[in-house]
Amino acid sequence: MKPNNVSMMKCGHAANALTGPPPGMPCCAICGPNGEGWNVVDDSYLYLENRRAQCHYYGMTTRHNECNFGGEGDKVCRCEQPSDPTHLPFFEYLGPGSPLRLCKHCGLGIGAHRAGDYACPTRYNNRGKPGEIIPGSEKWRGKTYEAKEYKFDSFYCGCHGWN
Repeated sequence: MKPNNVSMMKCGHAANALTGPPPGMPCCAICGPNGEGWNVVDDSYLYLENRRAQCHYYGMTTRHNECNFGGEGDKVCRCEQPSDPTHLPFFEYLGPGSPLRLCKHCGLGIGAHRAGDYACPTRYNNRGKPGEIIPGSEKWRGKTYEAKEYKFDSFYCGCHGWN
């Protein structure tokens, strides 16, 4: 399926805004303007055939019961849909090549890894106390970034409300 009228951005999100001034170009308001690839259209993964997306809160208890994609009214999110950035809010592509995939060793994004060799971080650089050792980091010491495999893309169904 090639989505109609929606661009996927290099950051991995579906375009959800336009740059200004008019006639603005597609961009990602979630990542930009400080994120990488927020204003670069990526045509390499526009084909989402046979992919499915689950709500980010899939399987979790929700605060509200506002599921817009087939929830059962029991306050547990079970929203799963065909991957479609045209109709799914906050759609994130998590398939092969996606920059949004987390490391299977340390659970952090590729941007948190050391430039050059992509070593998994063992000390905080911008969270907690800079230079402090990250608790549990001995498990991944000496490992490098390897993308976790995701069976599903992600979106938000509204199960926690919209305000």
